[in-house]
Order: sequence, then C-alpha cells, then structure tokens
Amino acid sequence: SARLDTRLMEPSPGDLGWDIFCLDYKLTTPLSVIISGEILDAYLRLWNAIWKAARMEWILEKTWMAQQAACKRTSTTAIEKRLLHLT
Repeated sequence: SARLDTRLMEPSPGDLGWDIFCLDYKLTTPLSVIISGEILDAYLRLWNAIWKAARMEWILEKTWMAQQAACKRTSTTAIEKRLLHLT
C-alpha cells in the first residue's frame, strides 16, 4: 500500500539498524482527524517494543537450538542429560 512505509527511530548508543527499524503508516482523512500525532508516536514506541521482543525470541530460540546440538555432539553423562532435559 502507498500508505505503509518504513522509518528509523532515534538511535540510542549501541543500537543497530534492526533496533530502530519500524513500520510507519501514513494516515489520510478521516483517520488523520481522529488519530493524533501523539497517538501515532505511542503506536510506534509500542510497535518497536514488540519488534524487539520478537527479535529476542528468535535469537533465544536459535541459541537454544545451537546449545542443544552442541550438547548432543559432546559426550554427556546421564546426570548432565537429565539436568539439561535432553532425555
């Protein structure tokens, strides 16, 4: 859609491109009359927080899978397997 765009938010120290990436929606009338700039800013902050949470979930999942694969490759005792829930 012509109303959907991307935007980069103000970066904080240590932020990467994905950390400040957000989707932007350009409002037209009649929505632009109802939804103020403050509401759009709040939406962008909320969207950015959800985006960061989804990225963190993806990173944690990949890390967990890598750890599980590494544990299975190395020789582990039965106690270690129970502690890591590998069995």
